[in-house]
Amino acid sequence: MKKPAIVRAATILILLVSCARAQQSRPLFSGTWKLVPQLSKFGPFSDRAIDVYKLKSAGTKLEIVHLRNGTRQSLPLILDGKERSVLPASGVSSARAYWDADTIVVEKRQAVAGNTQVWTTRYSLSADGNRLTMQHHVQESPLSPAFDEERVYERR
Repeated sequence: MKKPAIVRAATILILLVSCARAQQSRPLFSGTWKLVPQLSKFGPFSDRAIDVYKLKSAGTKLEIVHLRNGTRQSLPLILDGKERSVLPASGVSSARAYWDADTIVVEKRQAVAGNTQVWTTRYSLSADGNRLTMQHHVQESPLSPAFDEERVYERR
């Protein structure tokens, strides 16, 4: 009778250690990131203003702070794939965030004048962890045609 209990306990311990290692092996996105315009490919509606992102991740929580032209927008997210309402101050109505291998994916919806704009951003790091690439895809809507852009940032 003791063997099944020991086997169950060992199995649970192995699963817990595996989950902890999986969490630790995720890339470290936390930091301050400054736009590198010469490495970026801008979309049709993007200006090339220098902007800065501050990312703070801990476990499944991610906060994205965008600093640009004296403004600050904060987007708090949970990396679990569930769509949630977010703060109106962020300019986003709802968002869902999740891991896709070593990439963070954020799908955002914004309601403007009765229309919904949907865009997906994929955040990935270079092998050395010092370059952040944000690939944006904006879906077609009454507000704009579909377009893609890629912005590259360096760790400060």
